[in-house]
Amino acid sequence: MKIFLCAAVLLVCPALAFGQGNPGPFGGLFGRTPQRTGTNYKVFEIRGSSGWQWNDFLSEQPSGNPEPPFSGGAGYAAAAASYDRHTDRLQLRAGSTVEFRNSLEDGTRGTTFDGGLMMNGRLTTRVSTEMAVNYRRSPFYQFYPSSEWMGVGVIVPGVPYELRTMGYDSGDARIGASFQYSKSSTLSASAERSEMRFATSPQHDVSAMEYNGLWSRRLNRSVSVRLGYGHRESRHHTAGDQKLVEEQIDAGVDFTRALTIAPRTTLGFMTHTSIVRRADRETLYRLNGELQLMRQFQRTWKLQVDARRATEVLAGFVEPLFTDSLSLSVSGLLSHRIEFSSLVAGQRGRLAYNREGGPFNMAGASTQLTFALSRRLAVFTQYGFYHHDAPNNTLSVTALGELSRQTLTAGVTTWLPVYVRERTPSDSR
Repeated sequence: MKIFLCAAVLLVCPALAFGQGNPGPFGGLFGRTPQRTGTNYKVFEIRGSSGWQWNDFLSEQPSGNPEPPFSGGAGYAAAAASYDRHTDRLQLRAGSTVEFRNSLEDGTRGTTFDGGLMMNGRLTTRVSTEMAVNYRRSPFYQFYPSSEWMGVGVIVPGVPYELRTMGYDSGDARIGASFQYSKSSTLSASAERSEMRFATSPQHDVSAMEYNGLWSRRLNRSVSVRLGYGHRESRHHTAGDQKLVEEQIDAGVDFTRALTIAPRTTLGFMTHTSIVRRADRETLYRLNGELQLMRQFQRTWKLQVDARRATEVLAGFVEPLFTDSLSLSVSGLLSHRIEFSSLVAGQRGRLAYNREGGPFNMAGASTQLTFALSRRLAVFTQYGFYHHDAPNNTLSVTALGELSRQTLTAGVTTWLPVYVRERTPSDSR
């Protein structure tokens, strides 16, 4: 009953889209990155957050299951640094985050580090390239990331996703290129390599290699068509290094436009087909897609609905997952110095081949209030909820098949724009 009561309270508060987006007329307040209007700028920023967190488990764990970390009270500190460089021919972004948490109940402590680099370069007027590298090291295993950047730029470690104390390293690298051979038509290709390794349990390692090619053509400002092919090979070492092959036929239509009945409402969707193959199993076909509806109202408020149907390969599961997910979000200013943001999301999935294993269910939500003390300093409080239910025979690691947790976090956050240099375009008048 306690679980359903918490979920009902959170469902009343719709959700926040996690992304900086356009900060509106109050850009810079709460540490939000102001909208850059120049074509040439360099920005180096540092963000920090520290505070206290209370954790509570809403479901009892069966005997013999590993105990999840961080019950009761815990202190935390986090810091992040980012660098942005933007010119007519180059877009570069690099950043890293460090999180430390210490349980006041059982002494569990650990530091999580992640970093990344993304670069897009325009070699000629028609040819461009891209490159991205990401790395993460954490002493705590989870299906989803354990920290989130709220829309206001607040770093909140300990969003309650951790399943157990089990260190791992993960990383991915991607390269790609595109060629715009006409005013509205583009050819692109990319390759990506990803790894997740468990130092103490190498039998749970997962690796994947992916190749993609795409042709797209824009018909007008709102509609474009595309035809592409993707090939991904993944290996779950728990499954005896057996190779899983997923092919994606990316044939579909992209539609994004402001609805005429509401000028500040935007609708977008896309479709594609997924094909999953194994040497000893039948070939599976699935129609996937995404839909997004966003509504802006008042001066600072935004409401967004996201629906997604996908084929995913996640570390911790023995096979690819067929998933359906839905999220609802809202954020905005209650006053010049108080911002509200809330998120609720759910996902349901099943294994591609082992249908007797039962479904995998996930639900999560968070609600946050941020009080600006100045443009660069704020205090916040956040309530978070997480639940998942997965049959044990669907997991490739010894983890909790069922977990329900809630957290209450309070802390202070700061934003320091160390270096900002922006060249704004001159007024043609």
